[in-house]
Amino acid sequence: MRYEMFLYKTTAFSKDAPCINIINRAISKNSKNDWEGNSADRFMLSFNAEDIKCEIIERLTANGNSLCKAEVRYSPIHKIEYIYVITSYEIAKTVLNEVNYVSVNHELVLYDAEMERTFYTTDLYCKKYSMMRLRAQKINLLIQQSQKPILHLRRLDITNGKRIKSCSYVVTLRKNNEPFKSRVQNFYELLCSNLIEGEELFTENKCFTIYGYGYKITYCLEAYGKCADKIGYIEDGIANYELIRRTPYEVALKQCAALGRLESGDVYDRMRLTEWLRKYPNPAERFAASVNLAKQFRREALGISLSCIGSYGAEVIFHVVENKYNADDTFEISMLRLEEETASFVLPIVEIFYPYIYERYYLTENHIPREMMWDILNKIDEIKALIVKDLYNDKLTEIIEKFDLYALVRKSDDDSQSYYNAEDYEMMTNDRMKFMYENRYRIAGIYDAFSSWAQEQLESYDMDMMFNIQGP
Repeated sequence: MRYEMFLYKTTAFSKDAPCINIINRAISKNSKNDWEGNSADRFMLSFNAEDIKCEIIERLTANGNSLCKAEVRYSPIHKIEYIYVITSYEIAKTVLNEVNYVSVNHELVLYDAEMERTFYTTDLYCKKYSMMRLRAQKINLLIQQSQKPILHLRRLDITNGKRIKSCSYVVTLRKNNEPFKSRVQNFYELLCSNLIEGEELFTENKCFTIYGYGYKITYCLEAYGKCADKIGYIEDGIANYELIRRTPYEVALKQCAALGRLESGDVYDRMRLTEWLRKYPNPAERFAASVNLAKQFRREALGISLSCIGSYGAEVIFHVVENKYNADDTFEISMLRLEEETASFVLPIVEIFYPYIYERYYLTENHIPREMMWDILNKIDEIKALIVKDLYNDKLTEIIEKFDLYALVRKSDDDSQSYYNAEDYEMMTNDRMKFMYENRYRIAGIYDAFSSWAQEQLESYDMDMMFNIQGP
């Protein structure tokens, strides 16, 4: 019995790319319909197939006997070469090991047609990611030596997407006698003079971005120190700057350090969110906005947090159904987390349009289509207006009975006393409606946070999107 395998070079960055299955089917079936119907070889690249074929035969020849047969074949449309290897089942293990060794050395895809398995060196070692880290290390060293920034350059974020790897840094200059525009120009020239083959420098979004093969490195330039009030950039080839109308990076960094471990982790996670990348293309601006949101959540103390898809605890989570949108894994899908008490203000409104929410509360999938989410948001606006202006309206009676008011009770300032603020707890216990009236704007804040997040998702994804709700 024959054991067949194939080697080829591809434009794909991972064995999970859809075009890998297209190529595998075409080369294994080798029929005209498969080649022409899917144009499989448009995803293939030429390589020195004859030399590699000879290498395989040489490695698998012992005492004049070859353990396999190998031949170079060509796709019928664009005549792109690939290698066909055939052996027997008895010695397939030995042949596979040797052929895989060759494929790794030459960055080829190995397709085991018998077992329908694909092996690709990029899934083991990522050349683009390593190149990005090495280039960033070298450029950062040059910046440290020539620009003398306030602090050692700290990486703001890093994205390990399948198509492109990216990282970003903020450079905060020390004050000296040289005009800031001149220093911006010097920084630009430093980056330009240290590009390597295949790299280009773009000045966009008031940043300096180096694009290489499969990676990008972004720098933001600020001045001066903890009171930084200027951001430098290149516009139409001319050095320029403007006043910063946000929290300076150095200040935001100190504020982030003062947050708790989970809060600071969320700050950096939000740097990779799809809607945040769209809303704040400048990394320093995105970081400052993320820190400000963390401070807002802490100040309001309503049990709301925003992070990437991942682990969670005793919260109700809301997110876009992810399998369609993170195939490239370049960006992250956001996850709005509401503590159970806080979610009790939202779920009764969801129930109006999705009656099964409480029955399916603890299941992992409760999919809400786009149109239904718009209906939910419109209803939230209506309920919020009534709570703020007409709390005793009969239309609210059924909904507010499901509210868990513990979400609004402030925590005690005195650790020796009860966990809850005594005044709030007493009012909530004795006069529920009065307590809600006193906290009506905080309830509106819960609705504002949910509506703002949901609308950003609706704007960031296409018409086929769905939301998911999952209980703790």
